[in-house]
Amino acid sequence: MYKLIVVILLSLSAKIQAFEVLDLYQASVAVKSKNEQERIELYPQVLEKVLLKIVGDSQLLASHDLDPLLANATNLVKQYQYRHVNDEVVDLTQPEQLELVVSFDKTNLDQDIQQLGLPLWNTQRPTLLLWLVLDNGTDKIVLGPEHQHEKLQQAISDITNQRGLPIIRPLMDIQDQQLSYGDLVQVNVEKLSRASQRYDTNSSLVVIARQQSNQWQVDWHWLMNEQLNSEQTHGELKTALESGVDSVMTQLARRFSRYASSSIDESRYQLHISNIVSFADYVKVIDYLSSLQEVASVRVTSMVEQQLEVDVALKSELALFNKTLTFDNVLQADTLQVNTDLIRYRFIP
Repeated sequence: MYKLIVVILLSLSAKIQAFEVLDLYQASVAVKSKNEQERIELYPQVLEKVLLKIVGDSQLLASHDLDPLLANATNLVKQYQYRHVNDEVVDLTQPEQLELVVSFDKTNLDQDIQQLGLPLWNTQRPTLLLWLVLDNGTDKIVLGPEHQHEKLQQAISDITNQRGLPIIRPLMDIQDQQLSYGDLVQVNVEKLSRASQRYDTNSSLVVIARQQSNQWQVDWHWLMNEQLNSEQTHGELKTALESGVDSVMTQLARRFSRYASSSIDESRYQLHISNIVSFADYVKVIDYLSSLQEVASVRVTSMVEQQLEVDVALKSELALFNKTLTFDNVLQADTLQVNTDLIRYRFIP
């Protein structure tokens, strides 16, 4: 049977709803028994999963030699446990299903990752709002909490959990239902933004998956700061979804992960920000600057006639700070400025 599934992930607004991912340094793998030798041999495999969560960028990981780090996996283990993963309705005729859960030492692992020249993506991560639409050829359904399509929902949940990517689901109440199936499939940016405002997110990722037999063709379109990116993945459902989520994670990681720079101390800069026409603009700018990983502190020095001046302490180079601003499209730098003591920006509502 031919099926069409559409997944909408909304993320990456200037006002990002952050979520603390508590299990970044933990991962699991299926095991046959509680045999010690099997457990030790599996440590590198589990560590590789953790590295993918911490760094986020699979392409960057693939470009580095991880063998020495993986070979040292045993020495990085903080604790381990076994847990049962059998179905809730236990079939006593089936063998016990176990998985090994391993937690690694954050301090030592972070140091090893930085020594490899890789960035770290911390536990504060943007929460993605997940809209899920099912078209089975007969019905077109925007899935809500009351719908049970376990294969699809569980596959997406498992993949995002394994990558350390927090998601939330829309309530699908009367307000959410104003966003139609057609709006989602056609990626109506205006309506998507309006519908997602209550969830503090306004950028969109559209995933269209088509099934024939056991194979899937998945078209991915994500809109970030008015830039549209597209690609296509193929394979079984799990494989196709993993490839697409990997692309999204890579984009997010390149925005939010940070390289260590022991040679850079905190530096203070005076920012002059124009176009602050309301108190809401003022709050948005201060909240935005305070949320950036590059910023250690923000202090307002003056606010006169729509001109805001703040003193910021940066934990990174000014060039990296400006790169983040360019990506987020909240503050636009004055490219003609010559006074480095007072750096000028314009607020973009």
